[in-house]
Amino acid sequence: MNEAEFTDEVRQKLADLYGSERIGVGHSLANTRLRPDLIIYETPERGSIFIVVEVKIGNESNERFRSGRQQLIEYLQNTEAQYGAVLTPTIDHIFSYGSSDEEPTILSSFPGTQANNGSRPLDSAVEARFLLRQLLDDLEVHDPYNYGSELKSDIFLALLYQLIAEREGIQIDVSSELEDQLEELQNPLKSYFTTLEDIDIAPSDIETIRATINYFGSFELSQTSADVASGFFDELVGRTELGPEQLSRKVARPMVDFAEVESNDRVLDPASGFGVLCREAASRGASVTGVEISESATIVAVFLNELGKQSSSVETVCADFFDWSSNDQTASDSSQTRLGSHGSGSNSDNTGSSGGSELFEHIVLNPPIGDRISADRIPELHSSRSRIRIEEGFIARALSLLKEGGTLVALVPEYILAGDQSRNLRNYLLHQATVEAIITFGGGVFSDVSFRGAVIRIRKSRSPSHQAIATVDVSSDSDQNGPNDISTAIKMVDDDRADVIQINPQEIRTLLPSQIQGERDVLDELYSQYDAVTKLEEVAAIESGTTREPEQNDTGLPYLDTTREVDIGDLSLRSPDDVSTVATPTDVLISVKGGDTNVRRVERDVIPSSRWAVVKFDSDQRAGQYQSFFESELGNKILEANRTGSAIRYITISALRDLPVPDFSTGV
Repeated sequence: MNEAEFTDEVRQKLADLYGSERIGVGHSLANTRLRPDLIIYETPERGSIFIVVEVKIGNESNERFRSGRQQLIEYLQNTEAQYGAVLTPTIDHIFSYGSSDEEPTILSSFPGTQANNGSRPLDSAVEARFLLRQLLDDLEVHDPYNYGSELKSDIFLALLYQLIAEREGIQIDVSSELEDQLEELQNPLKSYFTTLEDIDIAPSDIETIRATINYFGSFELSQTSADVASGFFDELVGRTELGPEQLSRKVARPMVDFAEVESNDRVLDPASGFGVLCREAASRGASVTGVEISESATIVAVFLNELGKQSSSVETVCADFFDWSSNDQTASDSSQTRLGSHGSGSNSDNTGSSGGSELFEHIVLNPPIGDRISADRIPELHSSRSRIRIEEGFIARALSLLKEGGTLVALVPEYILAGDQSRNLRNYLLHQATVEAIITFGGGVFSDVSFRGAVIRIRKSRSPSHQAIATVDVSSDSDQNGPNDISTAIKMVDDDRADVIQINPQEIRTLLPSQIQGERDVLDELYSQYDAVTKLEEVAAIESGTTREPEQNDTGLPYLDTTREVDIGDLSLRSPDDVSTVATPTDVLISVKGGDTNVRRVERDVIPSSRWAVVKFDSDQRAGQYQSFFESELGNKILEANRTGSAIRYITISALRDLPVPDFSTGV
């Protein structure tokens, strides 16, 4: 259907509502380019304008729709008309806009008709998403400096107030008495949603509350069908300006599938955010607990759970996961360890309360990444470091809350599988549980996951001396033979069509499947070409380049801070004082960060940056032998097989020390 055909359809619809004699073609406003498609007059005599109408086809989020809506608002500002409507094949966007209004007031139906005899539920997820998008866009235009996570909290707080007002039979008035009304509703709100008892539910900005009620106040949220909740959530996903990135339902669904969640299972999400994994697990009939530290995200989750009719199945707890899980929790592996009582969701007799004596059958986890916490808070790992990655803490603690035989499914960055700093965690997993499957993915597989990573499944069971790990690599590259989505990869694992890697937990250094297989392949090739093989640390000392940029010094040494081919004489001179490493002509330099692996020698002493590892030999002859080896096809394969990294590819110093190389000291 083209726009002209749709306009005729709209004209007939309006004629049925108001009478054909009141419907006219829009005319230009004097001295402007503003011209709506259709006009509805107040009377058949066509005197005063009642409603101005713009007709659009296509996506409601595109620029033509937004510009049409803005033109209607400008038209209303310059005429006596009070109502506007932008109509598409899927949305009737009807609003009033007075001369003193900052934002439009959204109407659930056309004014002045028999159909407009009260509020109605939201029709669809499309309508909910559309209205939230328009509200967010309007708020950003009017107050860009305060456009952030507090805004998100206020919007969903307003929606919760509206829900409770509907249940109390109260009509919220957006006039000057709005603050008094909200104060009166606080106790009913906290009584119904007990999760909010310890959360500050005073709005940050009353005008955001007012604008939200103007948008949604004419709809009956309490009567809206459960599937509409997805529209609110889908609009929030990807809006990183509103807080931490959230998983989409497209990612959450296969993760819950992978965890093998069934009806009546007890499920935990330790970092639940807006609750997408919780609601997905609840849709399988499970009893779910979600723990979230952010009050803002908790408010969003409580609303979405309620609107989605899942409050009785999902217990939302606003708490620090490590404090929550340590309350009467000794982190033992006993399935009878008691957790403390930590609050509840909305009115329900949820028997899955965390105060129960049993642990969880399944845990699904999308941990926060990038932060660090004190290692003392995670005694499970016995780390020698003072601080560890927070995602490692989430995984280790989650495993301690799992019942014997239960499954943990987690979305993790690639460095968790292969990074040197995460070796403690890998050892803990391999000795406390069984790693059943690892599904790796690169950039482009998920629009809302920006790093290289993996979905892993771990079963709480005695770790056998040898483990068989099902592995699948997912890629968005159409030239690759494997699957391009996680759901297909999971089915391959479940149907026993995945590749299987046998490992010995006592000997394994990495859990990255491509690295394990790559190391084995190059090791086979190495033994086929050389009679004697050893570790690099057995024939050389390996040091990292200096991590701090040295001060400039005209009598110092050249500072090599690039992996490009450069003349040493062109480098700036820096002071060798307090420098951790100096490379000499008998050393081989190997690039360890970013790009392709480069190997080089230097004709004089230089100060290498941390972009380089310095492999120190005792003679020029030996350095030449290993330089030639690392520059060979096989040597390059060995180096590449040991590179890791979720975003920037790198080789760790410990990996270089364990690197298999020919033993030239035997005369090979």
